[in-house]
Amino acid sequence: MNKNNNVWERNNIPALEFCHLPRAAELLGCHPNDLIHFSQIGAIELCLSLHNFEAALSPLSVWEELNEWEKKFPPKLMTKYTNKSPLSMFMPKAEVNMNPTATERIKRFYQHEDTPGLKKPILFLSGLWALSTGFLPLSFFSALKNNEKVTLTAFNLSFKEADIPLSLDDYDSDDYVVMAHPLTEHLYSSGFLNEAEVKPIATITVNDILITRHQIEKIDNSVGGSIPNFINGGVNQPPSTEMKVEKPVRTTAKQSELIVALLKAIGLTESDLTGSVPLLRKRANSKVHNLPFPDDDKALIEWLRKGGVTR
Repeated sequence: MNKNNNVWERNNIPALEFCHLPRAAELLGCHPNDLIHFSQIGAIELCLSLHNFEAALSPLSVWEELNEWEKKFPPKLMTKYTNKSPLSMFMPKAEVNMNPTATERIKRFYQHEDTPGLKKPILFLSGLWALSTGFLPLSFFSALKNNEKVTLTAFNLSFKEADIPLSLDDYDSDDYVVMAHPLTEHLYSSGFLNEAEVKPIATITVNDILITRHQIEKIDNSVGGSIPNFINGGVNQPPSTEMKVEKPVRTTAKQSELIVALLKAIGLTESDLTGSVPLLRKRANSKVHNLPFPDDDKALIEWLRKGGVTR
């Protein structure tokens, strides 16, 4: 074999921008399990093809604070955007009111819209999106190698822009890499995670996996040598923020009992706790200036209710 020939020349075809995993293995002259192994050690990415898959953006970081996301990607009728990867397309979930007299022409949708710190824009993902390895179940790679089906839930499936490496240096910067995960807010309708509602949202096999041209050429260029990966230190582990599954922070009854006891300890009486929320804030601030109450009145009412205060 002429080592100067690349994978496309050797196969007598122009470069494919992406293809399914078995075809990529055929082009490279290796076993499909070799490609799965390279993904497992962080050397290459595996992608899925999505069509208007509903997901929440995460994390927003500095973009959220500066409202830059909404400015850079305003909802437009049928318009799909790309950020850093031309393969990964997305569209903000929004409704457009065509009534010319409407005061609000565009309504955007968010996950945890009423929960500060968890509020995230909802997107529709299309095109190729790379699987975030930090979320995948431990059985994922072994199941693919054995040609078995892999069932995934909202808590072990997450996506990032295809072919765009994650770097700690890019975090909180303008070089933001789009990451998104399935919606989970509906799983907390009772305030706590309803395990019975955590159901499979995707079932995939090795034939559903796609590999991009960039990943194929990365392997081809490393033939006979070492390919950068997690083990040899050539690839950084994903940032810790990508490894987290966002779950709403809920206050337990015991914590609420303590909160109520502390409010009484600063001089509030039982009757003080049963008035209106604005009046309660005023009374509490008269005892301790700038007491850090939650901004959301619903959260404050929940504290008191769980703490045994009847309202």
